[in-house]
Amino acid sequence: MRPEEYEGRRISIVGYAGDVYKHVFYLCDEKGKYWLRVQMDAEAGANVDDGSIPISKLQKGDKIIAEGVFVYNPENMRYELNLISLRGC
Repeated sequence: MRPEEYEGRRISIVGYAGDVYKHVFYLCDEKGKYWLRVQMDAEAGANVDDGSIPISKLQKGDKIIAEGVFVYNPENMRYELNLISLRGC
């Protein structure tokens, strides 16, 4: 897998909610081995009116589809997803 090929692109990922906070949650695989930090995109956050689930309603273990822009965070040296839409499976 080459994550740099997806950097800056809008993608959808199916996974499970891991740790959930007010504006951030972690999306993980079924076994909880791989985690991806997901945060609300500031620009999209004010405009989301498409039936998306708010992060505040998310519970650990929920199976979800997260759609957003895949970005690299150089400060923390990790890839993250800037959330645009969040739906249940």
